[in-house]
Amino acid sequence: MSTPVSTDSLSEEQAAAPPADKQTTSMPALKKMLAPVKTQMIIGLILSFIGGGLLLVPAVAIAEIALHRDELSTGYVVGWIIATTICLALGNLLVNGVTGWSHKIEADYRARLRTRIAKKLSITPLGWFADTNSGNIKKTLKEDVANIHTLIAHGPAELGNALAGPILGFVILFYYDWRFALGMLLWFGTAMAIFSAIRPKNLEESTEMFMSAQGRISQALVELVDGITVVKNFSGTGKIFERFNAAQENFIEKMREWMTKGGRSQSLGLAILNPAGMLPAIIFFSWMVIHFFDADPALIAAFLTISIALPGGVLSLVPLIHLISAGMESAQRLQDVLDLDPLPLAEHPTALPDTRGLDVRFEDVSFSYDGTHPVIDHLSATFPAGTTTALVGPSGSGKTTLTRLISRSYDVTGGAIYVGGVDIRQANDEELLAHLAIVDQDVSLINDTIRENIALGHPEATTADIELAAKRARIHDRIMRLPHGYDTVVGGLSGDENAADEGAYLSGGEQQRVSLARAFLRDAPVLLLDEATAWADPHSEREIQEAIAELAKGRTVIVVAHRLATVVGADNILVLDSGKVVESGTHDELLAKGDMYATLWEAQQ
Repeated sequence: MSTPVSTDSLSEEQAAAPPADKQTTSMPALKKMLAPVKTQMIIGLILSFIGGGLLLVPAVAIAEIALHRDELSTGYVVGWIIATTICLALGNLLVNGVTGWSHKIEADYRARLRTRIAKKLSITPLGWFADTNSGNIKKTLKEDVANIHTLIAHGPAELGNALAGPILGFVILFYYDWRFALGMLLWFGTAMAIFSAIRPKNLEESTEMFMSAQGRISQALVELVDGITVVKNFSGTGKIFERFNAAQENFIEKMREWMTKGGRSQSLGLAILNPAGMLPAIIFFSWMVIHFFDADPALIAAFLTISIALPGGVLSLVPLIHLISAGMESAQRLQDVLDLDPLPLAEHPTALPDTRGLDVRFEDVSFSYDGTHPVIDHLSATFPAGTTTALVGPSGSGKTTLTRLISRSYDVTGGAIYVGGVDIRQANDEELLAHLAIVDQDVSLINDTIRENIALGHPEATTADIELAAKRARIHDRIMRLPHGYDTVVGGLSGDENAADEGAYLSGGEQQRVSLARAFLRDAPVLLLDEATAWADPHSEREIQEAIAELAKGRTVIVVAHRLATVVGADNILVLDSGKVVESGTHDELLAKGDMYATLWEAQQ
């Protein structure tokens, strides 16, 4: 695997033209996501519906005892008591059992889902990670997976139980007195119609906007934490802080709008549909059937106990609707990840030459991030085997993009790139990455030991190999001063279960040298360096330069440089502007020309 690309640092040319997000319709996405557990969810729904029905038996028992009050026997009453006890036990067992069973199903499903997502992300072009904010990725992997958990683990039991109350309740009412049941059905229907009428028509839109605002504030918070040093250095007046404040204000505004719209209708609905709100209707229709149709007054017991059970299910459907809505949104985002297209792979890959140095060649290469504005424009260049070539130029000229095209973080939109004479689109993707060692200006240390961080360059490496690579990268002595040497955990966040060991802080320059140790361990024929001394202090920079000089021997080295003084000794320097090579030559040759390179050099003196 190559050195991970930062998900939050877009190159200048990339930031100007981010690709559009792929959208999926929510309901089909939800159906597709739940397809593997559809049968189990239906079974759970049916069982919980039966369980909810059994929980109505006590109301039926009260009604039956009241209706047969003149001919009651001890056996009759005891029979109903036993039946009620058994039905309550079975009903609760079914409802709670379905919940437990659903949790087990969901746990297995979630494990498979995360495996699918991990496999998908492992073959997703690195460019997608660079294009996508890390806050959104974290939200999808954490919150959206949690929403799917709630839907599968709690949905069937709660929905089945919620439907059982009103459906079976009305069936029982019709059994006792169809006239009373019709009256209550009319009242119930009217109440639901009023509830629907006062419910804002655009509540779904408000809900979606509220959830979007939640996503944006999560994204802004991640950005704020990642950029906290900048925020503090500039007294909180930077753009990051402003974006966080804007996201927070937008979240509060959308939350208030959502709660105002949904709260009014829900409050009125609760007032109408709660048991106390139903008492006037129960009393009125009971009086009607008793007064005008000579119904047995004892039926009031049945009407009262059963009718009061009706609204509970309907009221519990309200949070279930929100649950399904959240599940649809989450399913859409998860399905979008699962539907990501990997870069096309060759059906019969061509093997790359197994030699120390490989030439890299660009032939009429064009590339655009958004499909409209070219970042690389018909560029042709050769990087001879065993030489060092520097890429320089103003911001946004395409320097970093060129190195990302070599590693197939993106595919070219025109022309071809050859490594060792092989079109990289015809090479095996893993083999291509194995032939590249990448040292980026933004170093990523995984939450693991220093040993494992270095071993990313060669997972099968021995302890001796790892320590030798660290020595060559001039980081061995610093590692030995850490609390547990090579077994010191780095890269974690404070409070994490696997947080970094106390005292395990590494400076930017030291992290760069860990990255260089990975490159030494990989021993790849092509070395890609993107401003490898960007975060180094003078002492670290000197050691990094010494390590790079040793690492570069016999390799094809391509260096992205913003500070020209670091590449004066390069075999060749390509000057880029607007995605084209406008000058090439050695440092002295380019200074003698007096064109763009000379101007850039003069500006940095």
